Amino acid sequence: MAHREFRDERGRLWEVWDVMPERRDRRGGADRRVEARATFERRKRRVLSAAVSGDLAKGWLVFSSALERRRYTPLPERWAEVTDDQLNAWCASARPIPLPRRLIK
Repeated sequence: MAHREFRDERGRLWEVWDVMPERRDRRGGADRRVEARATFERRKRRVLSAAVSGDLAKGWLVFSSALERRRYTPLPERWAEVTDDQLNAWCASARPIPLPRRLIK
């Protein structure tokens, strides 16, 4: 995961990084059946998982400042090598997303 910082036209500091969703099967691996017998009770419980589709499946950029977060999709190729002006343009057109609860005071 690449990470960069830049300042927008107002002088606000932004951090930007990429996110690539992974596909995982919780029951993967060679010892799947042996392990399944030992953990049968756990496996009976309902497990919620989120499916990522559309542009999000191809990854995205997260732009984060002290006061807000934004998501830009799809993930541009070689984004870590572009100019700060290009990052600023993508940030301006990115969609707002909620701040993590730990950052809300």
